[in-house]
Amino acid sequence: MTKTEMKNSIELDFSHEMTFGDLADFIELYGLKADIIELVGPGGGNPVIELYGPYKNIVKYLVEYTDNSGEDLKFFVEQIKQKED
Repeated sequence: MTKTEMKNSIELDFSHEMTFGDLADFIELYGLKADIIELVGPGGGNPVIELYGPYKNIVKYLVEYTDNSGEDLKFFVEQIKQKED
């Protein structure tokens, strides 16, 4: 994957119900990578992760993440940003 393809990213709360290994396996299906931003995040203490990869792959992941819920999906897609070098 080229550097240009990896510039899209989104920060999300990470559920304690899944291990980081499970997350890595799951996002690999979408051609994404993840970094931990905060171990104890503001959303109930869940870690905050940053997913990055091609825009279309992040959107495909978000469809699954939101169960294709219209307003939630729209909100999250609007949160996708360009990752700085």
